[in-house]
Amino acid sequence: MTFTYIVTDGMGSAQATVTVNVIHHSDQHPPDISHIVDQSLIEGTHVNVPFTVNDDYTLPDNLILNVTCPNPAVYLNLIGTGVNRILQIEGMGPVSSDTVTLTAKDEDNASSSTSFQVAVAANPNLPSFSFSS
Repeated sequence: MTFTYIVTDGMGSAQATVTVNVIHHSDQHPPDISHIVDQSLIEGTHVNVPFTVNDDYTLPDNLILNVTCPNPAVYLNLIGTGVNRILQIEGMGPVSSDTVTLTAKDEDNASSSTSFQVAVAANPNLPSFSFSS
């Protein structure tokens, strides 16, 4: 940023141009992720879980989000932009209980995570198949 200043003492004046460079120094404060409670759903259905992400320096849209669950029967989808987001969880098959971890990383590579349990109950209304030889 450049600006010009003028100094006057009643006898005359002087002016000069000054350039100010602002250098961002990270404090390595990680992003904030709201707490997510444990989730339960029925096989073949989904639940939309609202959560928020924010950071002191990185804009919410520039945060890198990652969500994982080791169980392939739990389908996860991140929806939205800005501070308010949605994690859509779909149960593709029965899961007694497994851990979902949501991680946010900012532009300074500081990261934070939150974890919760998800359980998917079998859906008795889904067709079942059996094969015999």
